[in-house]
Amino acid sequence: MEEQKSKVYIQTDDTGRITRCEGGYAPPDTLTGWTYLDQGTGDKYNLCQSHYFTGGLYTMDGICRYKYADGACALRTDAEMQADRDARPEPEPTAEDITLDMLADHEERICMMEINSITE
Repeated sequence: MEEQKSKVYIQTDDTGRITRCEGGYAPPDTLTGWTYLDQGTGDKYNLCQSHYFTGGLYTMDGICRYKYADGACALRTDAEMQADRDARPEPEPTAEDITLDMLADHEERICMMEINSITE
């Protein structure tokens, strides 16, 4: 009896960054947009979403760690990942941010009033 092997597939964005990794004994629902990478046995293949790429697909701040170019996967350089970070838009302030800014301004005004009353 031949041991069944799990297959590994990836999806990339338009720049070649690897955005998803799926696999197992059955391919993703549709293979449209997926690239076959490898097959084998063990957790690396059976649980490829979290075990195939060393360190995971994404950094802790959500940046793609790997790219697919010229038929091979490669770890992206620090400069490539930093460029992605730099290209992110500034986040919109939240209500909490605005409230904290208002409290800080209010606290500063109170301190200035206290200093003025002491010096008068």
